[in-house]
Amino acid sequence: SAPVLDQLVLALQESDNGLTETLARAAAFRATGARDFAGVAAYLISQAQALGLDVTGTALFDASGLTRDNRLPARLLGDVLMLAGSGSVPGLADAVRQLPVAALSGTLADRFGDPRTQAGVGVVRAKTGTLTGVGTLAGAVVTAEGRPLVFVVLGEAPQGTPESRLALDQLAAVLATCGCRPSAGGTP
Repeated sequence: SAPVLDQLVLALQESDNGLTETLARAAAFRATGARDFAGVAAYLISQAQALGLDVTGTALFDASGLTRDNRLPARLLGDVLMLAGSGSVPGLADAVRQLPVAALSGTLADRFGDPRTQAGVGVVRAKTGTLTGVGTLAGAVVTAEGRPLVFVVLGEAPQGTPESRLALDQLAAVLATCGCRPSAGGTP
C-alpha cells in the first residue's frame, strides 16, 4: 500500500473519515493489539498524553469524528497544533504541513472565494469538520506581518452548514490580516 504518511495526507486533505478510522485502528492494533472502538479511542488518548498534552474533558468513541458523542476540547486541538508548529515531534509537524490550504487544496479548495474571506487565500492551512448543524476549523495562518498563529473554532450552526462555513472562513481570514505584534512585555 501507499506509505502511511501519504495515506494520512489523503485523509487530512479530503477529510476521509473511513481512512482516518482505518489508520487509527492500524496504529492502535500495532501498538496495543486493540481492535474495537473503545481500544482505539483509549490508544489515541494515551498517545496525546504521552506527548504531554492535557486530555481533560476528552471523550472519544471513534477515530473518524462522526460520532456526535465525541468531545475534544478546543484547547487540546490548539495544543496539538502548537506542538506540531514547534517541530519537536517530526511526524506531527509533517502531518500538519499537509493540511488543506485555503482556496488551493483539499476540503478548502472551494472555500475562501467570498470577498469577505479573500485575505485567507493561500495563507490559511486548516482541517475542516462538519456534521449537520456543526462546523469546525482548526489550523494555522500566517499573519500580515508573517507571524504564524494557530486557531481552533468549534461551533453550532443553527442556520445551516453553508453559513457556518462562511463564518469560520471569515474568522480565519481576519486572523490573516492581523498585525499581531508582540507587546513590550513579549506577549501578543
